[in-house]
Amino acid sequence: MAKRDTNRPRKVGDLIHQTLAQMLQREVKDPRVIGVNITDVEVSGDLAYAKVYYSVMDITKAQQAQEGLTKAKGFLKRLIGQHCDLRIVPQLHFQFDDTAQKASEIERLIQIALHGKK
Repeated sequence: MAKRDTNRPRKVGDLIHQTLAQMLQREVKDPRVIGVNITDVEVSGDLAYAKVYYSVMDITKAQQAQEGLTKAKGFLKRLIGQHCDLRIVPQLHFQFDDTAQKASEIERLIQIALHGKK
């Protein structure tokens, strides 16, 4: 039995990450996805699904970005298929990444604890 490449999902995720970042800037015209940054892509072991994490600079636009990305996912999947040498193009599932907002809130709380400022 052939050894399975356990790094393959990570490599495919990296490739999809790069491709999506470029395609969102160049190809997608939906104003709801302007300013969307792809932060990470996790691909399932069977390469059939990709969880795409994204962030936005303005947290109030997160829901609009989700709607725009969801609407464009078929188009984006087709572009990935055209630009990447993949036998299987994963189904894309977009998920908001709130890590930056959480880090900012933690930093604010630390400053309050250290300096007593709000």
